[in-house]
Amino acid sequence: MVGVLVSLCEDQVRPAPTEKWCYVDCPVDCEVTRWTLWNTSECLCGNTASTMMRYRYIVTNPSEKGRPCPLPLIQHKPCPAVPCYTWDRGDWDTCSLHATWCGHGTVHRNITCLRGSLPVESRLCGATTLDLKTEDSCYVPCRGDCQVSEWSHWSHCHRNCQGTDVGRWRWVSLGT
Repeated sequence: MVGVLVSLCEDQVRPAPTEKWCYVDCPVDCEVTRWTLWNTSECLCGNTASTMMRYRYIVTNPSEKGRPCPLPLIQHKPCPAVPCYTWDRGDWDTCSLHATWCGHGTVHRNITCLRGSLPVESRLCGATTLDLKTEDSCYVPCRGDCQVSEWSHWSHCHRNCQGTDVGRWRWVSLGT
């Protein structure tokens, strides 16, 4: 096809266009967010009838021919059992020695039954298999006692004609 000057064709009737723009409606699928974390604000101690919820939200609504949104957008489930009373184990005190500077002694800690953050009678927490020791033994090294570090990691394997050797070490960290 050879192009000509437009002015030569001005008195001619233009033919109908051979191409025309149109809009094709492509299907748009629904998009939703991931589920939120479970909302446990309604899960109160001793309340076995309460439920918790989680949600997901629509990000993109579907077109007429798109895939619909997955249902449900809200889920419910029973709350887990939440105890009303819990044991609070305090930190261990420093080693308490019996009229001496070094050797064996005892450490103590407080253990308290709580409802929320308030102390209550111990019997309300009930018997439990948890570590409820309030006293334990301890040891403070005496001056002149030999103390050694932890063992090092094993060394790399060294090959020689007699076989292979590996080793590890520890150091004297306190002594006379």
